[in-house]
Amino acid sequence: MIRFPFVLIMIIPNILVNTYFGKQKYNQAMTQTPEQRKVHYLLRILHSRSSAKEARIYNYVPYLAYKWKSVFWKTSDEQYDLRKRTESKMLLVNAFQVVLDISVIIVLITFGSGGALTIGHYVSLTQALQQIQSIITGLGYSIAAIYEESLFINEVLHFLDLEVENSKDRNRKFPGKLTSQIEVRNLSFTYATHTSPQLKGINFNISPGEKIAIVGENGAGKSTLVKCLLGLYLPDEGAIFFDGVDMRTIDPNSMRQNVSAVFQDFESYQLTVRENIAMGHPKIDDDAYIEAAASKAGLADLIDKLPNGLDTELGAMFHNGHELSGGQWQKISLSRAFMRDSQIVILDEPTAALDPRAEAEIYDNFATLYEGKTTIMISHRLSSCRHADKIIVLHNGEIIEEGNHETLLAAQGAYAEMFHTQAKRYAS
Repeated sequence: MIRFPFVLIMIIPNILVNTYFGKQKYNQAMTQTPEQRKVHYLLRILHSRSSAKEARIYNYVPYLAYKWKSVFWKTSDEQYDLRKRTESKMLLVNAFQVVLDISVIIVLITFGSGGALTIGHYVSLTQALQQIQSIITGLGYSIAAIYEESLFINEVLHFLDLEVENSKDRNRKFPGKLTSQIEVRNLSFTYATHTSPQLKGINFNISPGEKIAIVGENGAGKSTLVKCLLGLYLPDEGAIFFDGVDMRTIDPNSMRQNVSAVFQDFESYQLTVRENIAMGHPKIDDDAYIEAAASKAGLADLIDKLPNGLDTELGAMFHNGHELSGGQWQKISLSRAFMRDSQIVILDEPTAALDPRAEAEIYDNFATLYEGKTTIMISHRLSSCRHADKIIVLHNGEIIEEGNHETLLAAQGAYAEMFHTQAKRYAS
């Protein structure tokens, strides 16, 4: 009675409309991504505790609220418009299906009036028709939904197809103990969003246990170079070798087990002291080990005063959290580096938030704290470079000077100029 072409007539309009608007929804999501990101960013500023002080002082909340509403309603109106167009087309599809239902019922009544169908047959066929229609409608929606989701899944698959860290070409172990040198050979790096390189033709060597300082003006490429040394960025040209082993062939996990880092933009985790210092470390339950690392960073007295010691919750996000000052948070970050028995320690402005006395203690004990470690430090405070065995001066992504504190001062070049400029501020 119900033929396959009839089933197709019932299902095809539903699938066509839903798949078409599924593609429109995907295109809209891709187009709106930057604006949606801006909506969430503005909302985060409005809700953020860290921006509360400036929000009150500069009274920018009304402006940001207006800006947020403008972007939010623009994207919402676009979504509403697409939804309205989708529903209007689906209304036509549903009307078409109602016409088909009425046509079938008329046919059944015609058959019934001629004696070809009994009332029981009629009832059974109409119920079967309703069930088939329900199944077909659900199938149409499902096919369209699968198509729509596949568009988004393709984006995920594209991301997964990108070069991964643990590829088969990166399976070598980091040298058990550095005996020769770290060699940076003709290294160049360009950010994907930039046209000019951030680093150009960088060449230098570091001996095991050597203390290196990297200095330069803002934007000179210091932090980018550090991220290359950490393996977070792979160079576009040139290479970095550890005892002759190309970093690009070293397994990232093996690499990171031998490197510690303290970043200037360190994270302040709203967790316990223990978790902040030892999260991810096998000795997270070893109080003595954690306290030893904290003591090196000058945190021993603070931990003794906290209500629950190492298990005190930090930050103001959760109930009973203990807030720390910027300098205390930086000491927490330093403690994380001391937890790792790494061969290489990289410090990117490690004392930027510390008071002068705490900073002096760190640098006065620099040789002891990092004894036997290969240490690479970035600092704008050139007085700290006195402790370095070698100083590398960067300018516009290139090395312009290299030597120790005394030889660079004697050369009266860029380093000497920066050093004397800073020294004048303290002398005047």
